[in-house]
Amino acid sequence: MELKIINQFFPVCKLKDLSQVDWASPFCFLGKTDEELSLVCETECVPSNTVDREGYTVIQ
Repeated sequence: MELKIINQFFPVCKLKDLSQVDWASPFCFLGKTDEELSLVCETECVPSNTVDREGYTVIQ
């Protein structure tokens, strides 16, 4: 296994549904429980139907 540093932000998003997830994005991780859908993806790929998010940083 080789570890690489990825110089990007990856917010954790709580989703309403999966309809707007960009599955073509090179980096995304989906976690599902009986109560929640959580997505970790690049900042620019955060779906607009996100209910809540953590680690979302705007760089100016």
